[in-house]
Amino acid sequence: MKTYVCTSGTSILTKSGINIERFRNVPLSRWKEHEDDIAAVRDRVSESLEHLHIPAQLDDTSAEIKSLIKMGVKSEDRVILIASDTVDGRLSAELVQTFLNEREICCEVDIRVIEGLQAIDGGLFQREGLKNLLAFLVNLEHEDIVLNPTGGFKSVVPYLSLIGMLFNKLVRYIHEDSEDVITLSNLPVLLNENLLMLVEEKLRKIEKECSIPKDEWQAGIDYNERRFDALIEEIDGQVTLSGLGFLFWERFKLDYPEELLRDETNPSRKPNKLLEQGIGHHGLEKLKPIAARLLQSPYVRGIPNSCDNQPKSKTWIKHVPAEEARSHLQRTSESICIVTNTKSDAGYSFLIETTARNMAENKQIAEILKKKFFSWVY
Repeated sequence: MKTYVCTSGTSILTKSGINIERFRNVPLSRWKEHEDDIAAVRDRVSESLEHLHIPAQLDDTSAEIKSLIKMGVKSEDRVILIASDTVDGRLSAELVQTFLNEREICCEVDIRVIEGLQAIDGGLFQREGLKNLLAFLVNLEHEDIVLNPTGGFKSVVPYLSLIGMLFNKLVRYIHEDSEDVITLSNLPVLLNENLLMLVEEKLRKIEKECSIPKDEWQAGIDYNERRFDALIEEIDGQVTLSGLGFLFWERFKLDYPEELLRDETNPSRKPNKLLEQGIGHHGLEKLKPIAARLLQSPYVRGIPNSCDNQPKSKTWIKHVPAEEARSHLQRTSESICIVTNTKSDAGYSFLIETTARNMAENKQIAEILKKKFFSWVY
């Protein structure tokens, strides 16, 4: 089952010939003031859509409906409509939801109104709307999602595209009146982790307290240093995360959880038993580059040994139960993982020792290393 996350606009109203000027961009908090108008609009849109033949008259529905059908949404899939914090935004999303349900195009359609997401107050959009939208999307990181920014605010398209690149999610949309679905390639975006590490403690404090005084942020940062500017915004002498800063910070935390121990030893000084082995042993020359990359991680203490080939292994890295570690190292350990070159028929392998203090942490570190160093091979 896929989850399609769609920004929702008002095309379902305009394509039905509805004049929405009387409640365009009206805050959602004033919904009750417009209940009579809303009821009348529902009836007109329902009548307009009732006799449409799909897919022949798909262009007469809405940007969201057209794009979902063109993308091949299935009845068992889930759709989340991202609505603005306005009367017309919520109403439009509800009408799209009704159409998708009644036509059995998709049976699970949810609406998520994002507080602060509106087009009138740019400051409110930056301070709240954008951050609330990104926070909601980041929470879907572990789901099989497709980001669909065809409808709604075009100002959020760059951010959705960046989320797709940072979190390896598909971004698909239909451009204006085109009939073709455009899929944005998952181009790798390299996050400057070293830069974030320089201000990591400050960013964690901002996360916990929402903001910190400007003087506290500036402490230790050269006055002319501009590399951090995109991460923050200043409001009344307080520094908080910008929309981009929030997004980069959330991605950084996935690779660097606060609770895990780190080994800051220079990678060249970490133990590496592979360097003591003879050429050709267990495909040594194929393993050395992999080991060198992994030693860059602060969660890897070293390479304690090579190990027997793992020709049946389907994963590049897996945590090893404490008792199984004994068969490789003559001692039990809860911080050992096996790394296997799954591209080799022989399954050349070696061991790494992580900073884990227990099996749960070792499993967590294995997943972090797998995504960080081996996601390109899947």
